[in-house]
Amino acid sequence: MRLSLLSILILFALNLIQAYVGKLRNHTRAEVADIAEHEQLCVRRIDAVARLRLTDDDPSLMAAWSVAIADALATAIADGRGVVRYGSRAHALVDLIAGVAASDLSRAWAWRMLGLWGDDDGVTPARGAELCVDALCSEPSAITAVLREAARSGALAALRPRIGPRGFIALARAALSACSLAPDLVAASADAPAPTPAALREAERIARSSPIAPIACVEIRPAAHRALAVLAALDVEPGSLRGPDAAVRALIEALVTTALSAASPAASVARAATHDERDVHAVRGLADPEERPLPRVRRRGGTRMAGVLFLLHIVAELDLPREILTVAPLDMRPLRWSLHAIAMSLALMEPRDPAALAFAGLGPNDDPPSRNAAPPTDAERDAVAAITARIAARLRERLRRDEPAATVLREVILRRAEIVADPGWLEVRLSLDDVHTDIRRAALDLDPGWIPWLGAIVRFVYG
Repeated sequence: MRLSLLSILILFALNLIQAYVGKLRNHTRAEVADIAEHEQLCVRRIDAVARLRLTDDDPSLMAAWSVAIADALATAIADGRGVVRYGSRAHALVDLIAGVAASDLSRAWAWRMLGLWGDDDGVTPARGAELCVDALCSEPSAITAVLREAARSGALAALRPRIGPRGFIALARAALSACSLAPDLVAASADAPAPTPAALREAERIARSSPIAPIACVEIRPAAHRALAVLAALDVEPGSLRGPDAAVRALIEALVTTALSAASPAASVARAATHDERDVHAVRGLADPEERPLPRVRRRGGTRMAGVLFLLHIVAELDLPREILTVAPLDMRPLRWSLHAIAMSLALMEPRDPAALAFAGLGPNDDPPSRNAAPPTDAERDAVAAITARIAARLRERLRRDEPAATVLREVILRRAEIVADPGWLEVRLSLDDVHTDIRRAALDLDPGWIPWLGAIVRFVYG
């Protein structure tokens, strides 16, 4: 049962009960209503008993039936047995990969409900890896974020031999398509440019930063190397593959020939073997396989500058990512670095402020792009200041305000919120008190949705 179906059922029950009965029992409101729209709730079974008087009219019978279903659902959620609650579809994908890597399919029923798993009862290890690839390709915008979490936990290293070159190529091509990039970047090119010093430096940074990159060190086949290079680049810096074609291909060549092969194959093989042995043993030792804890992927952080994320609409409108990647002096910096610098210039934030990190597509507690990077030059500071002024001026135009642009900018940005991050997902949770008619009229707080150059879905939630 998918969340959307549950939401319809719950709303249907609430409407009927409010109309014909008056109110729902308190525990039902507390337990059932607290389900976010994007959460994925899987209920294996519910048992509902409804006492119906056949002499009642149809609306009364429907109300009684709705109360019974809603109460049974609330009881099942509160009890927790036979219920799996994922924060997002990406969270479900992380759990799927972790389960297959650990040979634990106890939650396959939930993955099947979400359309991420086939009807196979007996799944071989090879077939399990194929189903993982199929599930990821069905959610292409989440591929790199989910693989990052799987690599951090060791699950990707354990699955690497079963996924193989064909699987990694399929994943890389799907991830490129989701970012509106050419899937043929995975293919080798006879006239590929030699890696430049700048490309080699960026490749080394990506290889150090991405947990996906070391997986390639045990893949001796060039096709898999190239696919993993693309996935690592999209993981660390989605904008790195959006620049001029020659620079993009030089970066991929640098990743394939230099950075990825620098890792220790022996270390990666050891990590994969350790993960397999530890997880399979742990799962077999459980009295109830369904008690295996869900992967923890959610991160949270508070900010007082949440309104800066409304300006992502203006960043897209002005086509600033393309400009930053192609015009000096910022074209020598990663896109995340530039966006992070712009956010701090707009709101005078600290580098680790969750709003500044989210503006660059990062979650709370991620390292800021400025960490271990060279300080900005005078020319880069001037470029960031000029972009900040353009954003502020455009904001003033959209809001149709007469005050100075700096005043308007400050009024929009100063908002408290909680930034909640799942893999490939950034949610800005604001208070209802922060709803502003001018911002709503200017469509600044509409959900941006999937932003390819950030590699994340961004949503605004009032509550």
